Amino acid sequence: MHHIASDFKRMNPDRLAKVTLFHDRTGGDGSYDQTILRAFTLMMSSKQFVGKEYFTTIAPLTWKQSIALQPADLVAFECFKQAEAQLEARRSRRSFTALYDMESFGIHFMGFRKPQMADYRRELEQAKMLEPPKPGTT
Repeated sequence: MHHIASDFKRMNPDRLAKVTLFHDRTGGDGSYDQTILRAFTLMMSSKQFVGKEYFTTIAPLTWKQSIALQPADLVAFECFKQAEAQLEARRSRRSFTALYDMESFGIHFMGFRKPQMADYRRELEQAKMLEPPKPGTT
């Protein structure tokens, strides 16, 4: 969301665009939809989130309900394959490079290593935005 807000601010400095986010209904039955909504709500309520004025809501849809989710799935798959390639020190796929190099497309890719994710998890736990893991789990 930070990237989206930054892009909108850069591309339209005089106009305030409004963005409604859609995500692919999770697990076929929507089992994580509430988690995604909760994360969105927490981010929107954060005083540190610069750019929240661009966003209206987030809603789950299926690829049959929103054709825009089909290219989003392609981008998600390519980013997943890029993350795998980085872990295995392989070259980027040509399809990822082509998408990433398109200035008008707006794809962003950022990876996090396990220690960074552990630090982020601790920050979320301290901010009471995430429950600590149950004993015996990671």
